[in-house]
Amino acid sequence: MSSGNVLDESSKIRVDASILDMPPELRRLVGSIDVMAEAEASGENNAKSEEIRNNEPPPFPTPSLALLEQIDELYTSYTWLVEAVCRSLGPTAAPNEDEAEVIIQELKERVGRLQAGIRSKIHQTGRFALLNHLNSEVEKRQAALTRMESVLATAKRHL
Repeated sequence: MSSGNVLDESSKIRVDASILDMPPELRRLVGSIDVMAEAEASGENNAKSEEIRNNEPPPFPTPSLALLEQIDELYTSYTWLVEAVCRSLGPTAAPNEDEAEVIIQELKERVGRLQAGIRSKIHQTGRFALLNHLNSEVEKRQAALTRMESVLATAKRHL
């Protein structure tokens, strides 16, 4: 066994221990990243890695105000669809399938944009949670380092 393998195994043990301290959302995020990395490394094309790739967020997160506007547009499209269906159900009205199809297609597009925006917000939240977790880890390690330095300084004074 080479020393490289020993180092790899010990670093994996440390990584596994730090993953146990993470919140569940971060564990899922790390797990999905690991699945994608393993699939890319082995050249496999499994369904889970494809699902993760298909759910990638857009390059820039969608602002919350834009999501609320998309919800309003979605509600407006739905209202138009209900009105079109009600008009076609009237006793004297002829069904207008073309109008309904156009509204349904517009509704599908708006739902897709809203879903993409929500996914980007979820990923943005995950990134913020990861940053907060990493910042707290840095603070903990800096505090531990400060304590170690003070203990070392005290020990040097007594020698």
